[in-house]
Amino acid sequence: MRLWYNVLIMEDFEIVFIRKQVKNYSIHVAGDGTVRVVVPMRGTMREAERFVKSKADWILKKRNEQQRRIVLFPEELHFRQEDEEKLRYLVDQVFRRFEALRIPVPKVKFRLMRGRWGSCMKSRSEITLNKMCKLLPQDCQEYVIAHELSHLVEANHSKAFYEVLGAVLPDYREREKKLDHFLIARKS
Repeated sequence: MRLWYNVLIMEDFEIVFIRKQVKNYSIHVAGDGTVRVVVPMRGTMREAERFVKSKADWILKKRNEQQRRIVLFPEELHFRQEDEEKLRYLVDQVFRRFEALRIPVPKVKFRLMRGRWGSCMKSRSEITLNKMCKLLPQDCQEYVIAHELSHLVEANHSKAFYEVLGAVLPDYREREKKLDHFLIARKS
Protein backbone atom coordinates (compact mmCIF):
# COMPACT_ATOMS: atom_id res chain seq x y z
CA MET A 1 0.00 0.00 0.00
CA ARG A 2 1.38 3.40 -1.00
CA LEU A 3 0.22 6.53 0.83
CA TRP A 4 0.04 10.05 -0.57
CA TYR A 5 -0.37 12.93 1.90
CA ASN A 6 -1.54 16.46 1.39
CA VAL A 7 -1.97 16.06 -2.33
CA LEU A 8 -5.13 18.07 -2.54
CA ILE A 9 -6.27 20.87 -0.27
CA MET A 10 -9.98 21.60 -0.27
CA GLU A 11 -11.25 24.59 1.66
CA ASP A 12 -9.05 24.39 4.79
CA PHE A 13 -8.42 20.65 5.10
CA GLU A 14 -6.20 18.05 3.55
CA ILE A 15 -7.28 14.94 1.74
CA VAL A 16 -5.30 11.74 2.24
CA PHE A 17 -5.05 9.45 -0.77
CA ILE A 18 -4.47 5.74 -0.19
CA ARG A 19 -3.65 3.34 -3.01
CA LYS A 20 -5.18 -0.11 -2.52
CA GLN A 21 -6.04 -3.25 -4.43
CA VAL A 22 -9.65 -2.23 -5.16
CA LYS A 23 -11.74 -1.80 -8.32
CA ASN A 24 -13.21 1.64 -7.69
CA TYR A 25 -12.36 4.98 -6.17
CA SER A 26 -14.09 5.69 -2.86
CA ILE A 27 -14.23 8.50 -0.33
CA HIS A 28 -14.62 8.21 3.43
CA VAL A 29 -15.24 11.20 5.70
CA ALA A 30 -14.34 10.18 9.25
CA GLY A 31 -16.06 11.45 12.38
CA ASP A 32 -13.24 13.92 12.98
CA GLY A 33 -13.67 15.37 9.47
CA THR A 34 -10.63 13.61 7.99
CA VAL A 35 -11.14 12.80 4.30
CA ARG A 36 -9.57 9.64 2.90
CA VAL A 37 -9.73 8.70 -0.77
CA VAL A 38 -9.02 5.12 -1.78
CA VAL A 39 -7.38 4.92 -5.21
CA PRO A 40 -7.24 1.68 -7.21
CA MET A 41 -3.74 0.43 -8.01
CA ARG A 42 -4.44 1.03 -11.71
CA GLY A 43 -5.69 4.60 -11.03
CA THR A 44 -3.74 7.79 -11.54
CA MET A 45 -3.42 10.80 -9.31
CA ARG A 46 -5.00 12.94 -12.01
CA GLU A 47 -8.07 10.64 -12.06
CA ALA A 48 -8.17 10.68 -8.26
CA GLU A 49 -8.17 14.47 -8.18
CA ARG A 50 -10.89 14.60 -10.84
CA PHE A 51 -12.95 12.12 -8.79
CA VAL A 52 -12.58 14.23 -5.64
CA LYS A 53 -13.49 17.44 -7.45
CA SER A 54 -16.62 15.78 -8.87
CA LYS A 55 -17.64 14.86 -5.30
CA ALA A 56 -16.66 18.19 -3.70
CA ASP A 57 -20.20 19.20 -2.72
CA TRP A 58 -20.84 15.80 -1.13
CA ILE A 59 -17.50 15.93 0.76
CA LEU A 60 -18.23 19.39 2.15
CA LYS A 61 -21.75 18.37 3.16
CA LYS A 62 -20.43 15.28 5.01
CA ARG A 63 -17.69 17.28 6.74
CA ASN A 64 -20.25 19.84 7.92
CA GLU A 65 -22.46 17.05 9.25
CA GLN A 66 -19.50 15.52 11.10
CA GLN A 67 -18.47 18.85 12.61
CA ARG A 68 -21.92 19.24 14.19
CA ARG A 69 -21.46 16.01 16.08
CA ILE A 70 -20.69 15.89 19.78
CA VAL A 71 -17.46 14.02 20.36
CA LEU A 72 -17.21 11.93 23.54
CA PHE A 73 -13.77 10.95 24.79
CA PRO A 74 -13.42 7.53 26.48
CA GLU A 75 -10.27 8.70 28.27
CA GLU A 76 -12.37 11.24 30.18
CA LEU A 77 -15.04 8.75 31.26
CA HIS A 78 -15.48 8.01 34.96
CA PHE A 79 -17.93 5.10 35.17
CA ARG A 80 -18.98 4.55 38.76
CA GLN A 81 -21.20 2.04 40.52
CA GLU A 82 -24.07 4.51 40.59
CA ASP A 83 -23.78 4.95 36.80
CA GLU A 84 -24.11 1.20 36.35
CA GLU A 85 -27.08 1.10 38.74
CA LYS A 86 -28.87 3.89 36.83
CA LEU A 87 -28.36 2.12 33.50
CA ARG A 88 -29.49 -1.23 34.96
CA TYR A 89 -32.64 0.45 36.24
CA LEU A 90 -33.25 1.88 32.76
CA VAL A 91 -32.72 -1.59 31.23
CA ASP A 92 -35.41 -2.92 33.58
CA GLN A 93 -37.79 -0.12 32.56
CA VAL A 94 -37.25 -0.68 28.83
CA PHE A 95 -37.42 -4.47 29.22
CA ARG A 96 -41.00 -4.15 30.50
CA ARG A 97 -41.99 -3.10 26.96
CA PHE A 98 -40.85 -6.55 25.77
CA GLU A 99 -43.02 -8.60 28.18
CA ALA A 100 -45.51 -9.61 25.47
CA LEU A 101 -42.62 -11.08 23.45
CA ARG A 102 -41.75 -13.46 26.29
CA ILE A 103 -38.00 -13.20 25.95
CA PRO A 104 -35.83 -14.21 28.89
CA VAL A 105 -34.47 -11.51 31.17
CA PRO A 106 -31.02 -10.89 29.75
CA LYS A 107 -27.73 -10.73 31.55
CA VAL A 108 -26.45 -7.14 31.28
CA LYS A 109 -22.77 -6.28 31.04
CA PHE A 110 -20.93 -2.99 30.69
CA ARG A 111 -17.65 -2.32 28.95
CA LEU A 112 -15.89 0.47 27.14
CA MET A 113 -16.27 0.11 23.37
CA ARG A 114 -14.83 2.43 20.74
CA GLY A 115 -17.05 1.62 17.79
CA ARG A 116 -20.53 0.81 19.04
CA TRP A 117 -23.05 1.66 21.72
CA GLY A 118 -24.01 -1.90 22.54
CA SER A 119 -23.99 -5.53 21.46
CA CYS A 120 -26.13 -8.60 21.92
CA MET A 121 -25.44 -12.33 22.23
CA LYS A 122 -28.87 -13.84 21.59
CA SER A 123 -27.60 -17.39 22.21
CA ARG A 124 -26.61 -16.41 25.77
CA SER A 125 -29.46 -13.96 26.34
CA GLU A 126 -26.89 -11.28 27.07
CA ILE A 127 -26.54 -7.63 26.15
CA THR A 128 -23.47 -5.46 26.61
CA LEU A 129 -23.80 -1.71 26.89
CA ASN A 130 -20.98 0.69 26.22
CA LYS A 131 -20.03 2.55 29.38
CA MET A 132 -20.09 5.70 27.22
CA CYS A 133 -23.91 5.41 27.22
CA LYS A 134 -23.71 7.13 30.60
CA LEU A 135 -22.97 10.37 28.70
CA LEU A 136 -25.98 10.17 26.39
CA PRO A 137 -29.36 11.79 26.97
CA GLN A 138 -31.89 9.37 28.46
CA ASP A 139 -33.92 9.01 25.25
CA CYS A 140 -30.75 7.89 23.43
CA GLN A 141 -29.91 5.49 26.26
CA GLU A 142 -33.40 4.00 25.95
CA TYR A 143 -32.92 3.64 22.19
CA VAL A 144 -29.61 1.77 22.62
CA ILE A 145 -31.17 -0.55 25.20
CA ALA A 146 -34.30 -1.20 23.12
CA HIS A 147 -32.13 -1.83 20.06
CA GLU A 148 -30.06 -4.46 21.86
CA LEU A 149 -33.10 -6.06 23.49
CA SER A 150 -34.76 -6.28 20.06
CA HIS A 151 -31.82 -8.41 18.96
CA LEU A 152 -32.94 -10.99 21.52
CA VAL A 153 -36.01 -11.43 19.30
CA GLU A 154 -34.39 -10.88 15.88
CA ALA A 155 -30.62 -11.30 15.73
CA ASN A 156 -30.11 -9.27 12.54
CA HIS A 157 -31.21 -5.91 11.15
CA SER A 158 -34.02 -7.33 9.03
CA LYS A 159 -37.47 -5.85 8.50
CA ALA A 160 -38.70 -8.09 11.33
CA PHE A 161 -36.09 -6.59 13.66
CA TYR A 162 -37.28 -3.06 12.94
CA GLU A 163 -40.90 -4.15 13.41
CA VAL A 164 -40.00 -5.37 16.91
CA LEU A 165 -38.08 -2.19 17.66
CA GLY A 166 -40.92 -0.04 16.32
CA ALA A 167 -43.48 -1.91 18.40
CA VAL A 168 -41.64 -1.23 21.67
CA LEU A 169 -40.23 2.19 20.74
CA PRO A 170 -42.48 3.85 18.14
CA ASP A 171 -40.24 6.94 17.83
CA TYR A 172 -37.04 4.93 17.40
CA ARG A 173 -36.13 6.70 14.13
CA GLU A 174 -36.03 10.12 15.82
CA ARG A 175 -34.00 8.72 18.70
CA GLU A 176 -31.60 7.04 16.29
CA LYS A 177 -31.08 10.37 14.46
CA LYS A 178 -30.40 12.08 17.77
CA LEU A 179 -27.91 9.36 18.72
CA ASP A 180 -26.09 9.94 15.41
CA HIS A 181 -25.09 13.38 16.72
CA PHE A 182 -22.82 11.68 19.26
CA LEU A 183 -19.48 10.27 18.26
CA ILE A 184 -17.05 8.23 20.33
CA ALA A 185 -13.52 9.52 19.72
CA ARG A 186 -11.12 6.92 18.43
CA LYS A 187 -7.50 6.62 19.47
CA SER A 188 -5.16 8.48 17.15
